[in-house]
Amino acid sequence: MKHERAGYQWGAWIVRLHGKERIFRSNGSGYPELDKLYKPNVPEPKHYSEYTKTLLPHALEKFERLISNPDD
Repeated sequence: MKHERAGYQWGAWIVRLHGKERIFRSNGSGYPELDKLYKPNVPEPKHYSEYTKTLLPHALEKFERLISNPDD
């Protein structure tokens, strides 16, 4: 997992896992696909600060699916 700023307006996480690669781009308010793996503080979070530091149940499995199925 590597954070890259060059070539991305707000940066991106480039993740390689099990021979697969996925790029998670920031929208300027966080990394929505990654932020959704955490428990939210508010009903409809729009910013990374509206999530707790607590992972949701099955977050690891969901993360692995994000990497394995980049078109989902």
